[in-house]
Amino acid sequence: RIIDDAEAKKSSSVESAAIPEITIEVLTKELVNPYVKLENFRLDLLKPSNENWQFRTSGPYGEAIVAVRDNEPWEVRAENLNLFFTESFLSQFSDDDKQTALVDSSTADASATEKDQQDKKVKSQISFKTWPDIAFNCINCNLQEFAMGNLNLELNKYDELLKLKGRIYKSKSHDLNFNLGWQQVEKTELFFENETQVEFELSSGNIGRLLRKLNYESGVKESGSRIVGKIGWQDTPWNFELLQAEGQADFRLGEGYLSEVSDAKARLFSLFSLQTLSRRLQLDFSDVYKKGFFYDRISGKVSLHNQTLSAHNIYVDGNAAKVNMLGEINLQDKTIEQHALVVPQLTSSLPVLVGWAVEPTTGILVFLLNKIFEPAIEVVTQIEYRIHGPLDEIVVDEVKKSKSKVKYDIPETEVTEEPEEDPDKVSESSDGK
Repeated sequence: RIIDDAEAKKSSSVESAAIPEITIEVLTKELVNPYVKLENFRLDLLKPSNENWQFRTSGPYGEAIVAVRDNEPWEVRAENLNLFFTESFLSQFSDDDKQTALVDSSTADASATEKDQQDKKVKSQISFKTWPDIAFNCINCNLQEFAMGNLNLELNKYDELLKLKGRIYKSKSHDLNFNLGWQQVEKTELFFENETQVEFELSSGNIGRLLRKLNYESGVKESGSRIVGKIGWQDTPWNFELLQAEGQADFRLGEGYLSEVSDAKARLFSLFSLQTLSRRLQLDFSDVYKKGFFYDRISGKVSLHNQTLSAHNIYVDGNAAKVNMLGEINLQDKTIEQHALVVPQLTSSLPVLVGWAVEPTTGILVFLLNKIFEPAIEVVTQIEYRIHGPLDEIVVDEVKKSKSKVKYDIPETEVTEEPEEDPDKVSESSDGK
């Protein structure tokens, strides 16, 4: 109301007269809002002569300046922000399954009627029609103690469509570019039908470390990544439910390895079943691959449709084996049904062949008897696995195994001649005794 009065006074003044500078200081104990905690901060409202209003705020969470402009986007510049969500906002994501992107089945009824689904779409009383266009730039932003780094956002309105274009980046840690579209159709004076679509591209120098910072243990170690995808849901941007979403993504992970994890939060990564399958493969390579299942790259495509997360042509170029996988996870029932074809990376190296030997002792026996028999080991050349069951207790069954005999290289034993003994030294030794 103060700003409105000031603007009214300006418009009623003589056009050539100089408007004096206006400064208002406010110390705020708490600013109540449903999303972000704002406590114990100072707010300065500035009105320089013949210029637009500026809001400057500072406090324990950082500093920000908002420049209000007529018929132009508002400009927000911030630095060293450290924000936290309100408890009411976090309560929407409080149960464990939502935190691991596996929404509790109680949040969606499989037998919901068409009217129930329609009611879910028409439940927002927030309209963005009165929102200003905003250009937001933040250096060293932190949200919920997660260091986002630098943040650039552009918010623009087009009648019933709001577009948010953004980039969140921090050195080699992560670089996220996204375009969010929020379609809002007014149904009544108070209710709107909402639809959200997001296109994104994420690059990371170490995707495993990034996921751990987000409190999600994937088991991926020392691997860079690039993920490109899109996802949409029938609601506002902040009312996201995985069971109601549709989307797809293509991904590629660079050189790295998979370590064994027992954290329940790694269940979603079981889409690729590499956690469970790699344990099976590591049994044969515990002496060769100490840390886990190493790979040169992992690539593939995933899609989300009708409460089902599907894996399409997942390919793992592993040091021990090449793996092709496909299948799906039912997010409603929390079950997995997937198949994997494992082709060993066979070489003439004895440790590798022994690792893939049909009978492990065969390799040792052949090695000991190589002078009598032709050096060859019967090894596995291909294995088909079925990965199935509840996500909490995934079962890996061997479906089919192919085998063949492979020769191995026997390193030539170097023959060294023993030096001749010095007669004098021998004599001295005898005399000493």
